[in-house]
Amino acid sequence: MNGVWPPPTIRVKAKEKITLKAHNELVAVAFTIHLHGFDQAGTPWADGTSMISTCPIPPDTESSTQVFYAPEQPGTYIYHGHVAHAKVAGFTGMLLVDENPEEDIFYDREI
Repeated sequence: MNGVWPPPTIRVKAKEKITLKAHNELVAVAFTIHLHGFDQAGTPWADGTSMISTCPIPPDTESSTQVFYAPEQPGTYIYHGHVAHAKVAGFTGMLLVDENPEEDIFYDREI
């Protein structure tokens, strides 16, 4: 992913709007980007569960956009490829959600 291994860590603030832009350069594999731990309140179509809430990004697709909001709870979450072998082939990364003073969201510690 983005020419690096492991896939990059995405770092955002709590409740921040996030736009993921994907370019699928795979020859014969469609995929989605699935997020773990997000409530998806107001953006149920952005969950990344293929053919349930999100259409897969077809092979050799120039650009596809997925918009969602970071959870209100700061912490460590993950994202991964969904469909076929995308998940088990290593398309998994961390998504870190930091406190957001602008939204008055803080936390004591991370365990």
